[in-house]
Order: sequence, then structure tokens, then C-alpha cells
Amino acid sequence: MKKSIYLLKWAILFAIYFLSNTFLIAQVRLQNVTDSLYEPNDTALIEKILLFQRKGKEKARYITLGEKVSLRTNDNNKKKGVIEAIEPEFVQVSGETVNLSDVKNWWVKGTDSRLNKKAGRVVNVWSLVIGVLGGLLLLGGAQGGGSLGMIGGAALLSGGIIAGLNSTPTFFKRDKIKSEKWTASAAYRNGNTGAINKDSLKMPPEITFDLQAKDIEFNTPIKIVDAKITNNATNQTIEHTFLYDSLTKQAKAVDIPNQQIYTCTIKSKGYQDTTLILNVAQKKKQPVVYSLALVPKIIDYELNIGDIDGNEDLEVGEVLLINKTRNQQVVLDKKQTTGKYNVQIRLEDEYELAINNAKGYFFYNYQFKVTEDDYLAHNQDGHERNDTQVNKNGMNILLTPFKVGARIDLYGISFASGSTVLNTQSIKELDRVVNLMLQYPNARIEIGAHTDNVGDPSMNLQLSQQRANAVLNYLISKQLVANRFVCKGYGDTKPIASNDTEEGKSKNRRFELIVIGL
Repeated sequence: MKKSIYLLKWAILFAIYFLSNTFLIAQVRLQNVTDSLYEPNDTALIEKILLFQRKGKEKARYITLGEKVSLRTNDNNKKKGVIEAIEPEFVQVSGETVNLSDVKNWWVKGTDSRLNKKAGRVVNVWSLVIGVLGGLLLLGGAQGGGSLGMIGGAALLSGGIIAGLNSTPTFFKRDKIKSEKWTASAAYRNGNTGAINKDSLKMPPEITFDLQAKDIEFNTPIKIVDAKITNNATNQTIEHTFLYDSLTKQAKAVDIPNQQIYTCTIKSKGYQDTTLILNVAQKKKQPVVYSLALVPKIIDYELNIGDIDGNEDLEVGEVLLINKTRNQQVVLDKKQTTGKYNVQIRLEDEYELAINNAKGYFFYNYQFKVTEDDYLAHNQDGHERNDTQVNKNGMNILLTPFKVGARIDLYGISFASGSTVLNTQSIKELDRVVNLMLQYPNARIEIGAHTDNVGDPSMNLQLSQQRANAVLNYLISKQLVANRFVCKGYGDTKPIASNDTEEGKSKNRRFELIVIGL
């Protein structure tokens, strides 16, 4: 009888201990890894957590993404919500970013809590004490024959077992953990071992990301590339511009946290948007260099060449389309008789269109760029022209017949402000005049120089005459006879636009060629 009672006693004690710790272990479970990365110098997945402290003493209390918190900031603003992001310096709570250093108090919901074994055992130890007392009373009552002792012991024993089964979950499901106030800091938790790295309160070491973007056709570096770099785990975005340095032959790199996966959206004017996946999750220490070939945006463009007087009998001659950005020249079909050309234009590249040796016509030259914003050609010399109309599909070009009384504006001749020395870009325009005079050896031309109304009128008159003489001197240097030209400086006496606007002043600062004899 005594042996049976002895065995029953230890069986009861073992059952109480086993049941209590079974539920404790079930409670300290691993969670879903919602924000994971590779731990430095390890292959184990780790997750970001908030490690909580109360009154400066560390507790093994932590939460991860998706859990509910209530907090009060130092300025006594209260916030409630779900943890959506955890970073070294801040957390995101239901769409609001909160700096950890600004948080005064935390109240953590206990519905999905995880406390350490010691905290759980506090409850389970009391369950064990109640169960042991109940068991002893039960045994004492059985040995002494007291029915009251047996009933009381049985009640305590049952209460201890029930407490062992239920007290732990009940404790953790309170709305607030004893209404205690906590402070929190970011840390990492090893998903395999459960170890918390509280000393690593910063992101994994950064890695240098260098993007070398080139044109897919010409293999030339692209000067400006805008990148939107999004962390796939945290959805945080870094905006960065890669500026190509022609001296160092490198772009300005960006440092990003290592051991992450990013989605990069690459944009550059004149090129199609490109998306790439940047995977630095494999513990790389060296800089990550991506060479990317961007595809240009190309449109079909139509050039319609006609006569400014409406004459349909037009021999166009040589038509050159020069991509100045790429230093590429295309000679369009000389046998074309309709004056219509279909070409392909790269958006945001600078072009020059030249029509030379059109029979019976002045030369034509136009510098333009078709922009990505409106797909319209924009004149690069800043002048509006009455012989060129542009639309989204192309340009209409009107050549001026070479006859007595005809006149054209020379858009490419320029001087520094107040100067009579030709700028270097003027030489190309004047060389076209030289070729024109060689094509028409009996022609006589007036060179007219005009200014805006800025400054003294008499000084403008004198300055325009000196500039007309500078143009003549260049033509004479190219073996043209001086008596074929008449130079006149008109100053601001013959405006073609209002001088009240900068645009109007720009139109008035011009050179004209007028045919005075053939």
C-alpha cells in the first residue's frame, strides 16, 4: 500500500511538471520570417525585431512585423497601430514613421506575444506549488482516513493541473502586459538558433553599387541616369542620380545595405525605362558593378521640302541629316524628286539638317532637337523661322529661290556682346555663303547687319556696320571679290519684332543676305 502511494505521488508530480512545460514550449514558438536577410558571416536567416526594456533592465520581450503596439512620444502624442517596418533608427506604425529616440513609452499588445522561459515559468511554478500541496493533502487524507483532507487535496490537485494547462495562455492574452511601460531598440534575431544580436543595432555593412550605363547602339557612356532603388524587403526607396565623369570615366556610385535584394528602375532622357533586379544577398563585400545597355527612344519623322513661293518644280539637291550628339551623318536620297523624306529621329539628340546645292535656291540649315516631352522639334539657335514649320509628325521646309530681291536670314552668325569679332560657330555659316557665291559667280549680295534697341541708337548703328565689315573681311579672305558685296549696318532701325521682349530682341539681332544683282 505504501509503495503504491509513493509511486502515485511521483506520478502526479511528474504529470504536473510535464503538462506545465509542454504548454510553455508551445508558447515559445518560431514565427514567420516576414523581413529576412542573411546574417553576416552566417548562412542563417535572421529577422528584425524590437527588443524591449523596462526601467533600463533588459527583458527577453520582442515583437516583429505585423504586431500591434501603442506608444507615446516625448511630446505626449499617442499612436496605435501595426508595426510595418523596423529600422535601426525608426519604425513604421500603420503608415506613420516614428523615430525610436522620440518614443517615451510603449504598450505592447499581448495577443501574439512571446516572453522568455523565465517569465512563463513564474506562472508554471505557482501551478506546480498548488499541485504539490494538493497532492500532499490528498495523500495525507488517504493515509489518515480523513475525507475532508482528501476532498481538499483533490481540489487543489485539480486546480494545479488546470492552472498548469491554462494559466500561461491566459497570462499572455491580456490586453496590456500588466500596463508596464517599455522602451525599445532594433536588433536581429537568428531564425535558427533564436539568438538575439542586441549589439548590432545597425543595418548590415553597406556595399557600393556602381551603374555603368551605355548606349546600346553606339556603346558610349550615358551622362545622366536617374535610378529609383527599392528594397524588396522593406519597400524603402533610394533616389540616386548617376552622373558620368568624363575625366575619371566613372559614374557617381551609391552605397546601399548589403545582403538585400533590390528592384532598380532606371530612367534617362531619350531612353526607354529599364528595370533590373539587384541581388546582393550572398554576402558580397566587393563593389557591385552593373553594366547596362539602354535602348533609345526612336520616332519616325517626315521632312517635307518645298518652295516658299509655292513652285512645285523643285530639285532639292544634297540633303544631309547630321546627328551632332553621336557625330553621325546621313546623306538622304539625292534622287528624291517629291521633296519628302522619311527618317528616324532619336529623342533628345541634337540634329542639323542641311540642304546644299538646291538648283536655283539659297542654301538651308536648321539645328534642332525633338524633345521627349512633346515630340516637337525645337530650334537650337533660339530663332523662330518663317521658312520652317514643325509638328509632331515632322517638319515642313520652304526653300527661298535665288533671284533679285530675294533675301534670307543668316541664323548662324553671332558675336560676343558689344564685340566685332566673329564667334567660331559663325564660320560654318559663312562658308555656306562662300559656296553660294561660287555657285552663282555673277551674283551681287548686300550684307545687312541689325541689332536690337538696347543701348545708344548711334552706337548700335556703328556697331552693326563694323560687324557687317567683319563678315565681308572673312568672305574676302576666302578669295571672293569685294565689289560683289555691299555692307550696310542698320542698327535698330529695321526691327522685325517687338523689342519689348527678349524673344523679340533675339529676332531683331540678325544678318540678312539680299540679292541685288545676277
